[in-house]
Amino acid sequence: MALELYQIVFSGEVADGWEVDTVKKNLSRLFNADSKIIATLFSGRPVVIKQGLDRDAAMKYVAAVASAGGVSRAQPMPAAETSTGQQTTERRQDERRRQPSRRQNERLHSIQPDRRVNRDRRGNSGGK
Repeated sequence: MALELYQIVFSGEVADGWEVDTVKKNLSRLFNADSKIIATLFSGRPVVIKQGLDRDAAMKYVAAVASAGGVSRAQPMPAAETSTGQQTTERRQDERRRQPSRRQNERLHSIQPDRRVNRDRRGNSGGK
């Protein structure tokens, strides 16, 4: 049984009784965003705010945007994006768990030549 994931889409709509400037201020405070990001939210095109959420988390996001005065909607993510997103996350977690073998690669840069002038313990040099 696959878990259905949702994405939150906002297209710049303002709820009835709210002013655009007030909603912009509320959303910038809600998302801790600067004016450039808020301008892209109110560009008139649908913008995905958050994706990969379960149903409960998606409804919380929609309620938070509604309390700020905006109108957003939660829609199911397309199946192709959902499956690749889960595979990517699982692959990344697997890569983090794997420890590289220290003996696998030859480390020639760690071998240093002998720089001692006296090569034995008595002070005699090796070649003289």
